[in-house]
Amino acid sequence: MRNIITYLKDKGKLSFEEYPFNDIDGLLLSQLAYIEFEHYVPSIDDNLPAFLASSIKDKEIIKEICTPTLNPKCNRIMLSILLTSRRFKDMHINWAKVIIDTKKIEQFGAMTFIFPKFVYVGIRGTDLSLLGWKEDFYLALEEQIPAQKDSLDYLVEIAKRTDLPIYVGGHSKGANLALYAAYKAPDEIKNRIIKIYNNDGPGFKNNIFEEEEYQKIKNKVFKVVPRDTRIGILLNHLSSDVIVKSKKLGILQHDPYNWQLDKDYKYKSAENETISASILDKTIMDFVNSYNEDEAKELTNLLFNAVSYGDIRNVGQMLAHPIGYLLGFGKNYFKMDKADKIKIKAATKKFLKLWRRNLKNSIAINKNNTETKKSSSL
Repeated sequence: MRNIITYLKDKGKLSFEEYPFNDIDGLLLSQLAYIEFEHYVPSIDDNLPAFLASSIKDKEIIKEICTPTLNPKCNRIMLSILLTSRRFKDMHINWAKVIIDTKKIEQFGAMTFIFPKFVYVGIRGTDLSLLGWKEDFYLALEEQIPAQKDSLDYLVEIAKRTDLPIYVGGHSKGANLALYAAYKAPDEIKNRIIKIYNNDGPGFKNNIFEEEEYQKIKNKVFKVVPRDTRIGILLNHLSSDVIVKSKKLGILQHDPYNWQLDKDYKYKSAENETISASILDKTIMDFVNSYNEDEAKELTNLLFNAVSYGDIRNVGQMLAHPIGYLLGFGKNYFKMDKADKIKIKAATKKFLKLWRRNLKNSIAINKNNTETKKSSSL
């Protein structure tokens, strides 16, 4: 199967003059934003020369900066190839900005990839921290989360520091933040943006897509989602430019390493999103809309208090010791106040009830559509 790693092995031998920057490069750099280069790249608060990425030679350093990511093995392979490729040999990285703030419920990361003729502002998606996952819930609850404001501030600051044309993009939450920053940016920055890469990013609480400010950038937005997407169709969202085939099922389709490319290294197109993905999207929206903002925030805090205990602060720790985690989660849950447990149980029942209702309605609609098609063909 061709994917972004096989793309790098093949097209990494060619310069951007020989093989122009394209949508797969945009996906690669969105994925690169997850890697913790901030340990070596100058901070946005520093006044230091940009870091030459290909100067990283040590395998232990590559392992160190890829380990905290959701797919460390593939990231290590990808980065090792990229750093030795002709295509990316001149890539510098600068102006890293990372914010972890438990009080504001914010996990933000961004850095700028600098090339001779353009820059790519890469916004990091959700990391392994429970804080980052909790922040994702707040996307459905607030018109603007802190990370969205910081993504805008970051883009504005980068535009001051370089005169080069700008690409901006991200994956998952990073795609949401990239789109938000471009949509809210002043017109002079909008005009400098070449393209905005929305790689399976969730939508927004409010529908921004009819607003005048969005209309100014809509032709620059490129959105790709996998067929069975669970993320890119959440909340008020864009229609997709490409629905890409994936070698995995369910939530594993969210991982860009599973997205399939054709022999020309274009996205291999799939049919429309699956019915199951659409049902989940509607169920989540119905569930969120059944609570007011204060109730939803209270429930979110209860859920994350239940899954966080002891030294457990990230998903990696859960996956490393799943049995121990489940036992600890059970103990933690039973220690909760009776009233809080009742709220969690009620929310679970409500979600399942909504899901069953939407599933039933979807089956009925599809049955009617099938019968209508049969009748029209007679």
